[in-house]
Amino acid sequence: MYHILIAHILNPYIDSLLLNLLRSSNENLKYIYFNSYLLQFPLYTIISIFGASVSYHYIEKPLLLLRTKFFSLKTNPISK
Repeated sequence: MYHILIAHILNPYIDSLLLNLLRSSNENLKYIYFNSYLLQFPLYTIISIFGASVSYHYIEKPLLLLRTKFFSLKTNPISK
């Protein structure tokens, strides 16, 4: 869920970073800018995993603990 939002927000910054590197460096970085997805995919993957883990620990986990605290699962034993 986070990967589309992260890619949308970070894409202008990554492109400007690559353009600045391209202006100040040699010919090898032209290949990287032309194939910028080779840099963007691992970067967005790492950031998405980090965002998902932060979301789990600080949002989802406390809500799951509240759910188990207030809404316990009641089971009916099978009587014979």
